[in-house]
Amino acid sequence: MFPQNFTNKSQDAIQNSQSIATQNGQMQIEPTHLFLSLLNQDEGVVVSIFKKLNVNIEQLKTEVQEMISSIPKQNNLENHNIGQVTLGQAMIFILQNADNEAKRCTMSSLVLNIYFLLF
Repeated sequence: MFPQNFTNKSQDAIQNSQSIATQNGQMQIEPTHLFLSLLNQDEGVVVSIFKKLNVNIEQLKTEVQEMISSIPKQNNLENHNIGQVTLGQAMIFILQNADNEAKRCTMSSLVLNIYFLLF
């Protein structure tokens, strides 16, 4: 799983999901963190798809944030020490499979976003 196999927007989404986990005092990056990160990309593929489906993006962000808030927090992240944040098992699965699909697909720029939506 190599970052260079993902688009810049995908890399940004992964990095921002780490920030979201840290801001919420969570030690592992989970799919919900990535989902919120993708929803925060106003010009991203995920937001574009949901807009075409007439989904209220702001309401969806609120609901995803509620899901994130329900994930257990770690007290030792009070100082936002991001070096302690790791990928959860579900995130490892998503990224490995997205990486594998990107290697097989000619439209690799869309793979992470589409794979995440299918997960």
